[in-house]
Amino acid sequence: MNDIIIIFYPRFTLELKIHKDDLLDALNFLSSIVERRHSISILSNVKCQLSDKELVLTGSDLEIQTVVRLELNGECITPGETTIPFRKLYDICKSLPNEAMIKLENSDNRCLLQCNKSKFTISTLSALDYPLINLGQRNVLEVNIQQGHLKTAFDKVAFSMAVNDVRFYLTGTLLEVKQNSLKAITTDGHRLSCAEVPSECPNYENALVQRHIIAPKKAVMELNKLMTQPDQTVNLKFCPDFLSCSLDYKLKSGKTICVEVTSKLIDGKFPDYERVIPRDTNKVANIDTSAFKQALQRVAILSNEKLRSVSLSFTQDNLTINGQNTENDEAKEELSIGYQNDDITISFNAQYLIDIVNTLNSQEVEMCMSEDTRSTLVMAKSDASTLFVVMPMRV
Repeated sequence: MNDIIIIFYPRFTLELKIHKDDLLDALNFLSSIVERRHSISILSNVKCQLSDKELVLTGSDLEIQTVVRLELNGECITPGETTIPFRKLYDICKSLPNEAMIKLENSDNRCLLQCNKSKFTISTLSALDYPLINLGQRNVLEVNIQQGHLKTAFDKVAFSMAVNDVRFYLTGTLLEVKQNSLKAITTDGHRLSCAEVPSECPNYENALVQRHIIAPKKAVMELNKLMTQPDQTVNLKFCPDFLSCSLDYKLKSGKTICVEVTSKLIDGKFPDYERVIPRDTNKVANIDTSAFKQALQRVAILSNEKLRSVSLSFTQDNLTINGQNTENDEAKEELSIGYQNDDITISFNAQYLIDIVNTLNSQEVEMCMSEDTRSTLVMAKSDASTLFVVMPMRV
């Protein structure tokens, strides 16, 4: 198998011999972090640091930073560091033939990349100017959690995260650390999602760090993408201003690669979600999840395109779902359900209910209500660790 040879000569000399697939695998972890055009030009570059034992690649947008550490076994020829335009390096590497050999030389902030008869000249910048997020010696609260559990929590609450809201603290995910569990909570002001999964916090009693932090949407999405090994444990570190995690992977070549993600937190006060969860519900309906979802989707076709409102009428063991739009088109569905309380009719945004049932893995969904003007609690009948709150619509 042929190798890639990379040589850098900015102010520091760096020379590396590496398989193309290994380098490309490492760069892939940075592809969603490094922006093609950034107001700070050096942040469009990837920082490359080479030692005898590892190649360290760093990408950042000042809000979130990913550091990729690739294990080396004799590939380092000359240690050093530099920064290279990420997108150009990434696209060139992807376009080269499999098992290609790359030779890269740099001098006077110009990098010459050669592969067979192909040549590319790229401008580089000094590694000394690259800004880094450094946790330093901050007090840290550590949480150990299975990747599968963390991904489940993120997936169940992602849809109710606010988008482009002036209440910036609603555009992230609240993470609440407990002794033996981790809660993820999101809300956009119209609905709320809460998922609790098991975890371990070995220094819960001693760490002088608040147990509630708001992680930005981009950080949550980035972490969620990395959760590809459900049974493996990931270590989360909560600092006063940052959230950090580290994961190890095995490449096809057998080398170990470590990915460290560090994100700034949203500085704001998340609403007291416990007060939003209705506790005095006296009307409970049990509905087949699949039938409910399909009925909602059909009725929503003829609902108001802007409001997406549908009305749910609960009577003895029966649910009637009605939809209507401005053209006076109408849709009606009836379902047999488990309901033994007083009749009640509530209007909801159909998409809000569809988003909820899409996350449920239970055969039945439970809706807990009190009045037609008050919020409704929705949960899987077999899973009390995940709950949803949705506000009714006034139509």
